Amino acid sequence: MPDPAVPQTNDREAFSRALIDFIRGPLLRRHTRHCHPIELDGATPLFETGLIDSLGIIDLLAFVEESIGERIPLRKVDMRYFGSVDRIVNAFGPRTPEA
Repeated sequence: MPDPAVPQTNDREAFSRALIDFIRGPLLRRHTRHCHPIELDGATPLFETGLIDSLGIIDLLAFVEESIGERIPLRKVDMRYFGSVDRIVNAFGPRTPEA
């Protein structure tokens, strides 16, 4: 059963905002000791800045899977796909309709 706190959306911008809100909120509260507001946008490197660590990626992966409604193949749990919010949205977010 989907978690009601995890939005399922077909809107790429909404998916990006939901990821940023999740990282700034529940993820940071569980995995870091940040006590000040975090500067985070789509291009912010998640691992290099310490926002995501080896434990945080597990929660982030679960959030993305719940949001998109499908499992992510293990081969795609990689910095190429999870290095920033923009990369996550490009790899797993809703596809824009072809013109």
